[in-house]
Amino acid sequence: MEGAELLTTREFAGRCGVSIGTVRRWLAQGTVSATRAGGQWAFEPPAIAGDLLTVKGYARAAGVSGGTVRRWLAGGQLAAVRLGGRVLLAKPAIAEGELTTRAFAAEAQVTVGTVRRWVREGQVRAVRIGGRLRFAPGTLEAVRGGGQGGQRGAMRGARG
Repeated sequence: MEGAELLTTREFAGRCGVSIGTVRRWLAQGTVSATRAGGQWAFEPPAIAGDLLTVKGYARAAGVSGGTVRRWLAGGQLAAVRLGGRVLLAKPAIAEGELTTRAFAAEAQVTVGTVRRWVREGQVRAVRIGGRLRFAPGTLEAVRGGGQGGQRGAMRGARG
């Protein structure tokens, strides 16, 4: 292709999240294609370059175990591509403005334990992602009393 960005073996491996040896094996197996340029292999960037992670990399990014990621794959909760015998997944998306339990507690000026209790008692909604609670941006506004009337006072009073 005229003017297309071409990658070295090292760059291609980095974009796919695999070792250089794996890329060489893929070449030998015909899993990927490349052209010779100046004595080196030249690769076209993968279709979703930079957004692919191995199971281990995905687990680290999502804050869960590799076993959890494999369970999600087996259950059809995650989609993956198989490239040269390796399972590659798109990077986990974290919603803009989404808060962790610690960040939510700091913004609400309460302890992490209080936030967990609110979730347990159903006073605050959260989503559990890989064992970790995540809070939508609007949830904090509800706690602060943004249009929820007396909810803020009720939650502050529950602090003890």
